[in-house]
Formats: sequence, C-alpha cells, structure tokens
Amino acid sequence: MNYGYALLNSEGKTIRNLDPELEEERFCLQLYQHVATRLSTTNNLSGISLLEVGSGRGGGLNYIS
Repeated sequence: MNYGYALLNSEGKTIRNLDPELEEERFCLQLYQHVATRLSTTNNLSGISLLEVGSGRGGGLNYIS
C-alpha cells in the first residue's frame, strides 16, 4: 500500500508545489519521487527503464515519467 511520504523543509512545510489537480495525491506522488530519486546516484532518471509492479492504475509511474 502506498500511504505516502511527506517531503518537508526545515520548517516542517511541504517542499514541492504541485498542480492543484494533483494536490489530493500529494503524499502518494511524493513517495514515488522519493524512492525513484534515491535509486539514482544522479537524481536524473532520463534514459532509465522503469517497471511498476502492482495492482494500481499506474498513476505513480505516470508521474515519475
């Protein structure tokens, strides 16, 4: 289950601004971003093939792409 991840600055506020239509999915999307950027030493996923294995609709992988 993707319960989410909170990316916070030193003041405890969320770091990344999202489009208003994505705000409802903030914590789920931040978990994908956190995991994907920690897997790469360059913080750049360009040219990397990713496979999402799960029972969801693929929204997280769509966000990462």
